[in-house]
Amino acid sequence: MAKDYIFEIDNVFGFIKPLYDAYKKRLSGALKNPKIKKLLEKRAKLRIERQYETADKIREKLLQEDIVVKDAANGGFSVALKIDRILQS
Repeated sequence: MAKDYIFEIDNVFGFIKPLYDAYKKRLSGALKNPKIKKLLEKRAKLRIERQYETADKIREKLLQEDIVVKDAANGGFSVALKIDRILQS
């Protein structure tokens, strides 16, 4: 797996794993935020109902909260933190 290979290389450099762990902690914290959870749930429901324009407006609100939403072809989605947010810490 690519992640394992990167962490193996990081045994030499020692900075990737701490950054990755900090990122996971920040993302996890953001996803526990009731406001973020509510927006993600509402957006998922709107996409099921094919109300894409309204769902996209919620995506923009999430982006203002530094949450990037990427839709998948199967109807699912993934979330990440905006890169500039990651680099600020």
